[in-house]
Amino acid sequence: MKKVSLILSFFMILVACKKEEAKLTYDLKVIKTENLALCDTGLCPDISIDRVTMGGGAFADTINKAVDQHLVDLLIMDPDEAKKSHTLDEALENFVQNYRVYRNDFPDAIPEYEVNSTCSIGFDNGKILCLTFDDYTYYGGAHGYGSTHFLNFDKDLQQVLSPEMLFQDLEGFKRLAEKRFRSQYQLQPEEDLSETGYFFAEDTFTLPQNIGFKNEQLILLYNPYEIASYADGQLILKFDLAEVKDFLKPNL
Repeated sequence: MKKVSLILSFFMILVACKKEEAKLTYDLKVIKTENLALCDTGLCPDISIDRVTMGGGAFADTINKAVDQHLVDLLIMDPDEAKKSHTLDEALENFVQNYRVYRNDFPDAIPEYEVNSTCSIGFDNGKILCLTFDDYTYYGGAHGYGSTHFLNFDKDLQQVLSPEMLFQDLEGFKRLAEKRFRSQYQLQPEEDLSETGYFFAEDTFTLPQNIGFKNEQLILLYNPYEIASYADGQLILKFDLAEVKDFLKPNL
């Protein structure tokens, strides 16, 4: 009996330790031009990045890796240069070097290059964690580009969720979303989308690249140029979670 009690106690300790390790901690690191060592030796663009850093084991590492990849993608000006930037530090260095080449070629150019990114926890219901990134970049040209991006994580499976992984009835939700889109932007059910100024391939409604959660709502967010002109800005559809629960995966 004593042996069984000892085994049971040991098992309970292991479970407690596992739960302790799974607890996430949250920190924010601010990366600015003035605190980058590589900017001590020459000209630098305007950089302001609020980088979320999680602690708490393997799941925290998964989140941090996804966050860094988003920031790396944000700093890459040319897709052909992606192979030069495997880490955030490499991406920052490459971005600064590109800026210095630009200023050497165009010393009187105004305005400066700029990267600005702020990250916040938009939603956390104990099952789903959604990080929201509000980004702005300017790499020369007529204007900069502002965008919003979501990263969703399943806290039970401890993995990144693609938009498609959120749904158990994806096609059913698409039909609901298209109905809401047409209603919100005053399009008739029979109108061809391609004739209304929106850029849907083959005149077929598609969900946005960014789907996230905030304030007990599911957010569909089309960034500028995704399905409309830059002047149209972001196009956003919002659904109360109670309204779409039958379309979402049961564990969400």
